[in-house]
Amino acid sequence: MCSSIIRITTFKFENVTATPSTVDCRQKGAVTPSRTKVNVGVDQGCEGGLTDDAFKFIIQNHGLNTEANYPYIRVLMESAMQMKQTRMLLLLITGYDDVPANNEKFYKSGVFTGSCGTELDHGVTAVGYGVSDDGTEYWLVKNSRGPEWGEEGYIRMQRGVDSEEALCGIAVQASYPSA
Repeated sequence: MCSSIIRITTFKFENVTATPSTVDCRQKGAVTPSRTKVNVGVDQGCEGGLTDDAFKFIIQNHGLNTEANYPYIRVLMESAMQMKQTRMLLLLITGYDDVPANNEKFYKSGVFTGSCGTELDHGVTAVGYGVSDDGTEYWLVKNSRGPEWGEEGYIRMQRGVDSEEALCGIAVQASYPSA
C-alpha cells in the first residue's frame, strides 16, 4: 500500500444541518494538487508504505512538520527524510483508522463503475462526492499516480453500490486521523 503526502490548510468543516448533495475538498483548499511521480506505480525509494505506518510516525514524533522543515529527498533507489532541528509542528494526531484504495491503472475519465477486486494494495484519499450529469452517485478520490492519470490525478468511483465492501473495496478498511 502506498501512503499519501498530507497537506495542512486552514480548511475547516462547515456546520451544516443537512448533508450537501456534493462535496469537493479541492475547492476548500484542503487537498494538495496531484504531482507527477517518477516511476509511476513503483515507489522504489521507500518501497511502498502503509498509511497506518504514516499515522504511527506522526504519533511517535508528536506531530508533523511542514515540508520546508521536513523535506523529501529522493536518492537513487532509496529515500531519506531529513528533519531539520526546528520542531515547529504542523499536525498532531492521537490515533487513526484504516482507509482503502484501488489500483485502476487504466482509468481515464467518467464515473468508474467497472468490476475490480476488494483485496487492498494501494492507498488513496477520498476528497469528496457528488452526482454525475447522468445521475450516477460517485466518490471523488485522489490517487498518487500524478496529474497525467485519470481526471488530473483523480477518479470518480461509483457510490451507493449494494455491497458491504462498496465498489473496489473502498468501504473495507478506511482510515482517518483523529485529534
